[in-house]
Amino acid sequence: MNWRRYNGRKKLAIIVPIYNVADYLKDCLNSLLKQGVPEKELQIILVDEGSTDNSAQIAQKFVEKYPNFFELHQFENAGLGAARNRGTRLARARFITYVDSDDIVAPNSYEYMLGILERTGSQIITGNVHRFNSKKEWLNNIHARSHLGDFENTSLKEHPELIWDSTSWNKIFCLDFLKENNLYFPEGVLYEDIPMINPAFAAAKSIDIVKRMVYLWRAREGSITESSTDAKAVLDRITITEIALAGLKKYNAPNEILDILYLKSLNLGIISMLRKEKYEYISLERKQELFNSLKEYLEKFPSDTLYQAKFDKLIYFDKVLKAKTQEEFDEITSKYLKNEIGFSGYWNDAGQYVLKSDYSDLEKIVTSDDLEIHPKIEEVVCEDDSLKIQGYFYAKYSDMSAPENVKILGISALSDDGNTINEIVGEKRNFENQRITAKFGYNLNHFVKDGADFNYDYSGYELKIPLNHLEFETTNSLAFVLEVEIDGLKFEVPIKNPISGDKPRPKVGLSNAQVFSVSYKTDWSLVLSLKERSVEELYFSEDGKELRIKGNATKIALKSGKTKLPLKLVGGRVMISQAVQEKIKSFDKSVFHWWQFITYVNGKEKSIYYSGFPKNFQNDSNLEILFSNNGVATLGISYLYPLVEKLQVEENVLKLAFSLKGWMTEATKVQIVADPTLSMIWETEKMNENLYQLSLPLTLDGFSDKEWLNFHVRLTFNDGYQTNELLRWGKKEFALKNEWVSANGIGWFFRSVEQKEHGAFAIKRTADRVFQEKRKLQVQVSQPSSSHMNSYS
Repeated sequence: MNWRRYNGRKKLAIIVPIYNVADYLKDCLNSLLKQGVPEKELQIILVDEGSTDNSAQIAQKFVEKYPNFFELHQFENAGLGAARNRGTRLARARFITYVDSDDIVAPNSYEYMLGILERTGSQIITGNVHRFNSKKEWLNNIHARSHLGDFENTSLKEHPELIWDSTSWNKIFCLDFLKENNLYFPEGVLYEDIPMINPAFAAAKSIDIVKRMVYLWRAREGSITESSTDAKAVLDRITITEIALAGLKKYNAPNEILDILYLKSLNLGIISMLRKEKYEYISLERKQELFNSLKEYLEKFPSDTLYQAKFDKLIYFDKVLKAKTQEEFDEITSKYLKNEIGFSGYWNDAGQYVLKSDYSDLEKIVTSDDLEIHPKIEEVVCEDDSLKIQGYFYAKYSDMSAPENVKILGISALSDDGNTINEIVGEKRNFENQRITAKFGYNLNHFVKDGADFNYDYSGYELKIPLNHLEFETTNSLAFVLEVEIDGLKFEVPIKNPISGDKPRPKVGLSNAQVFSVSYKTDWSLVLSLKERSVEELYFSEDGKELRIKGNATKIALKSGKTKLPLKLVGGRVMISQAVQEKIKSFDKSVFHWWQFITYVNGKEKSIYYSGFPKNFQNDSNLEILFSNNGVATLGISYLYPLVEKLQVEENVLKLAFSLKGWMTEATKVQIVADPTLSMIWETEKMNENLYQLSLPLTLDGFSDKEWLNFHVRLTFNDGYQTNELLRWGKKEFALKNEWVSANGIGWFFRSVEQKEHGAFAIKRTADRVFQEKRKLQVQVSQPSSSHMNSYS
């Protein structure tokens, strides 16, 4: 194409209609400044449609700051289609694109797309779309169906799936192409993109498709897309589909293309615009209009095309076609929207799975479009050099009652851009999981306990993917897809949707000195990433007695904070010297509780990894645990303390039982010190080797005037050594913990001081009148169902 005739015109015109989007407009316009296109080549046309918020003022500030390429035009509100058309007529550029003012264009998208257009000479280029809100971003399912790869100089005939891509803002057009073919947006209707975009695809001699995400489509309440669920939405959907069909026929689109648009309107348009909670408020006159328009629209369909609609939609549309009155239509529509139509399936004599309904005599041999896949991940484990995944998938309305009905044919690994890297040779199997039938096998209108409507018993799956078979040379991460066969039909099932909790979220996996991590995309697809190559790894010998290391490390140490303790390596064995052990066991408060294993490469610290199960080592003074902290080998130190085992108030007497462990059990005398600052000491009773009990009358005397008492356990040993150890609550729950009780006319509060590890035990007393006031206030705030008096742990 000869571009010399475009001299004096800018390269790209960006049309941005604006109406009451003050909360989002800055983000949108700022994204246009990050496109890698020089300002001298941009014409950004802001079309304000009479905003009543401060959108126009925000737009004006951009014009004042960037006068060379921002321009603002203000009109009365005539709708989105009219605003875009006005912008098109104002454009003076070689190419044109459209942006909704609450959305965001991904950085450098226009630079990337224009570079392809100028090389190929195509009339249209289209890119992928993600949806987003304030919390997350996810792949838009509609565009996932249309953008299957990167294709240049192609056409709608070669890629009929482009019919699914009916949005204007993820594309760049040659402006002359639009004007020569009179391709403008219809005005005064919703969904104005479809009747412009579909014919444009049919008219274009050359189209470029990129799988790269170029546009972020905001999901927000109050937008046209999110709120269009009334009668007008249905009527407009019919109108714009008919306009789009006429446009496709004008440019000689084949019947295959027309059928795709027909089915798209049936399966994802029209009736999906209605909601049961809104339908009942539509007037009778409007319902009559709906009935007439929908029936007239359906009567234009070829019968074989209508029969290809999803079965649940087919039943509804078939009933509408047969309805004689608006009252019948109203009953049919209400029943459909309230999910009161029951469905079931059976196998015919020809071995075909057939769907039927309790609301119609119509039946249909099932197709893949009729069955909706629902996958779930329940557990993920990285061990034995493998990624192990367990979960389930079921196809709504299918028969998965027998293992021969469900086959896992293969596993594919997908790169960052969604392309298949390799097919994996791994272990795979499906297994029986009857709870999926119990949970999902019933029609929504079925409340009778006489068996499920559909059987999904063989919906469980297990995968074992060898980590060393995965390729990361051209990608940073991998997603996974199952190729499965259900009832003779083939599907691709993405490995996605983890249950809550830790089971589907392992920290890291190790294989061949490589570290792998598992995470999830914003659409909840599982992602495996290669986190680090060539690492050192700790492991135990077969008898579990020796700690050893794999790799080339020559130096190794324990690190906690700024403290480093060198260890010895002897023939691959990790040796912890007596001096280091004493330091670890020390009660010196400067010693941290977690120690990470490190080595050194070219003078720089490098973590050492561990993938085994946690291993405990109890010493006299502490409990040591070797475990994986996000894959890094870590030695956890849990010091041994006296811990509360039982606490109750019985007949105004405090019954406090506590346990001793390790070196503390060697004490010959065990007492309770009311507080280190006081001389009050109480004797205890030994209940067994590790358990002691204090019985203490809760009286006014004998507690001094100190507000809080911090109980300590005094331990005396044979050699005369004596120490006071702070009593702690530990991990158990107690009814009296952080609660008030009354005894002998005095209020008593048992507190956990959380600043201390395991919560230090403390007790406070106050006069009964004060206690009652505190208790009254506490009841008003928390309104407990019963008193904690005389509670037991």
